Amino acid sequence: MPKLSHQEWKFIVWIWLVVIFLSFLPVIIGIIRTPADSIFLGKQSLNGSDLQVYYSNIEQIRDNHFLLKNLFTSEPHTRFIFDPVWLAIGLLAKIFQLSGFWAFQVGRFLTIPFLLLSCYWLVAIFFRDELKRKVAFIFLIFASGFGGFYLQGIANNAGELNFSVDSHGTAMLPIDVWIPEAFTFLSIYNSPHFIVSLIFIVLILSYSILAFEKYRLVYSVLAGIFTFFLFFFHPYHVPTVLAVIGVFILVYTIKERRIFVDYLKHFFVLLIFAAPPILYHWWVLQNFWVRKQHFLQNITLLPIPGMILIGYGLLAPLALIGILSILRNKEHDIKKVFMVSWFFTHATLIFLPFSFQRRLLEGLQLIIAILAVTGLFYLKDILLTTRTRENHIVVFSGSPFWVILFIVLFSFSWLQVLVGDIGLYFNEHRNVYISQGKVLAMQWIRENTKEEDIVISSVESGNLIPAISVRQVYLGHSHQTALSEDKLFEVKNFFLSHDDKTRIDFLSRQGIDYLFFGQEEKAASSFNPAEKNYFIEVFKNDQVSIYKVEI
Repeated sequence: MPKLSHQEWKFIVWIWLVVIFLSFLPVIIGIIRTPADSIFLGKQSLNGSDLQVYYSNIEQIRDNHFLLKNLFTSEPHTRFIFDPVWLAIGLLAKIFQLSGFWAFQVGRFLTIPFLLLSCYWLVAIFFRDELKRKVAFIFLIFASGFGGFYLQGIANNAGELNFSVDSHGTAMLPIDVWIPEAFTFLSIYNSPHFIVSLIFIVLILSYSILAFEKYRLVYSVLAGIFTFFLFFFHPYHVPTVLAVIGVFILVYTIKERRIFVDYLKHFFVLLIFAAPPILYHWWVLQNFWVRKQHFLQNITLLPIPGMILIGYGLLAPLALIGILSILRNKEHDIKKVFMVSWFFTHATLIFLPFSFQRRLLEGLQLIIAILAVTGLFYLKDILLTTRTRENHIVVFSGSPFWVILFIVLFSFSWLQVLVGDIGLYFNEHRNVYISQGKVLAMQWIRENTKEEDIVISSVESGNLIPAISVRQVYLGHSHQTALSEDKLFEVKNFFLSHDDKTRIDFLSRQGIDYLFFGQEEKAASSFNPAEKNYFIEVFKNDQVSIYKVEI
């Protein structure tokens, strides 16, 4: 196992301080800019509607439920979701009496150092030279592509972006400005569950490399344990982990023209640990209709290849140069073969006809960055051996130059994401703050209704109620809500209908217990529930009324 010098440990600490400052700066600004009558939700421009799903999980665990329900759909179902990441964060919230927002942020803070350590360990496995390790570490954490420049190009004078979205919600934008799991820093910025899944991917592959170098059962068992937990809360990575390791074994077997029994042992151990979560998810899909609907609706396809190439920017050509440098060297050790097979396997997987292609991007930037640094140092060695380099090219050795150059070429995209979110907070955008009146109304629901009660509202309110009220809603999320497109149409008809009988039949048929009637609902409604005898007002403040359905 690689050993780290004192200077390397200091370097990791400094990077940790930079990451903490940058990733929490927008959150701090959002808190400071919160209007007096509002509460900061912690929303970002990335995955804004998913944040409430995470809060809902945390709040359910705070209510002593260690198995979770999907509160964003109204169909009755038992608790069946086991998620070790949100269970850990929820227990943290319960023990220290933290809200969903604060538990989420503390979860990010606590998991970041483990990700940094695991990433540095990974680059230390691949590189012996300390300088290469440090450069590769910086690339792993901070490097992205040219998406930020692309956004500048399509923005109009008002700063609005002109881009298309297909029928599955795939934005025709570079991947480095809207898919957080595709890049390490955006994963750190966005959610602790992305951080933990990336940690597990890194550790599984790191222990696998160690097992391939010098087999010890403990390496296989540790990789297996991380595989077990990763597949339970993020089953999207089953193809990635098993394919990368399996293809490497096949490639190395063909290259060496002999079978490595220890490699097969390692893969078999991984399969043993992978089997329970895989069987669990298969059983859930077969037995829980709401999870099957979630899976069928959760279509996360990639944009066109051009947007992927722009998203990786200079990382892609540098990685190809790195691969070329490896292939030109006739002596290929295990690590080099693993690097190349990992890249080609992972890069192929994202284009296979899975419905969750974007999820498979997680971890790909790691190997692209490692290969890019390999290519970068290969180019440096070539340039340093040329007479032209020695006589005519000025060497910029000062660190400020390289920092500025790296920011411009590799970090502009995620910096633009941060700046964009800070802009939302400074402008007090309505989607990132919730009024105290709405929070009080949702808290009343939590304290005065039964767990099995169903609430109907607009989709905007429905996205918040499970996170604050911890109650099921009829409509609240495009993926989590079963038959969400049909329900969106039905909710619009419910609020616009002038026929009481149609409305009563709908409420009875869908088992609706409460109506949440705030500003969004009032603006979309053609009727006043206070005038209807099948609605009984049970809560009212200056912003929201809550009605119990009496049919």
